[in-house]
Amino acid sequence: MRKRFLVAWAYLVEIVLSSVLLALFLLVFGKDSVVHAVQEVAPDVSAYIGGAMFAASLALFWNFYSKSDTAFMQWLHAQGAYPVYLRAFQVAIAIYAGMLIAGIATKHMKSEAVALVAGWSILLGIVNIYTLVKNVSGMMRLNAEFNRQRQLP
Repeated sequence: MRKRFLVAWAYLVEIVLSSVLLALFLLVFGKDSVVHAVQEVAPDVSAYIGGAMFAASLALFWNFYSKSDTAFMQWLHAQGAYPVYLRAFQVAIAIYAGMLIAGIATKHMKSEAVALVAGWSILLGIVNIYTLVKNVSGMMRLNAEFNRQRQLP
């Protein structure tokens, strides 16, 4: 139960941070300026960052899945970490797909609501870059620990 709470909390923190950042931009620069800026940059930012990170998260997910029959992945299952990492890669894919869709929508729909959603999704995508890198490094540390345990007498 505690692990599930920590995982849910990690996702909630990203959502809250992105929301707070958007609210801060709205307070400091005003809604009209933020909407205009997002409408100008969202399609490009979503395409470049969202596209690259969507491809990266798909590649990481595929790599993770393709190794599912290895001893390391069986060990991850035993530790209870396999579903956590599987979900983390799936969430990253969803975040970057949403970022791409929001960027495309902003280009074709000149709506304040769409622009604000796109701005929020861009912020969420940028925040999630840190999480994705942290998850990959966590898997690398677990793999090193697995290899260390196998070499002990």
